Amino acid sequence: MQQGRLGRGSKPKAAHSPSFGTVLIPSLVFTNRGLSVLEAMVVHLKEERGMTYHAIAELLNRDDRTIWTVYNRASKKQGGAQ
Repeated sequence: MQQGRLGRGSKPKAAHSPSFGTVLIPSLVFTNRGLSVLEAMVVHLKEERGMTYHAIAELLNRDDRTIWTVYNRASKKQGGAQ
């Protein structure tokens, strides 16, 4: 297998992960038992910290679309519209 060639639809991996410093999340965020841990984190980062889906995705090493889906699922669980 040749190095440097990517398969169809593949993206090159970053040489290093982005540096965000320390991101502290208060433990109270996880007291809502109706949300998963990931949902609670995403909601906190989006609503309280004002982060974009992309920034949250990079921080959590997830795809942007996953973060969007998780946030929307959590919003529906909470009974609120975005």
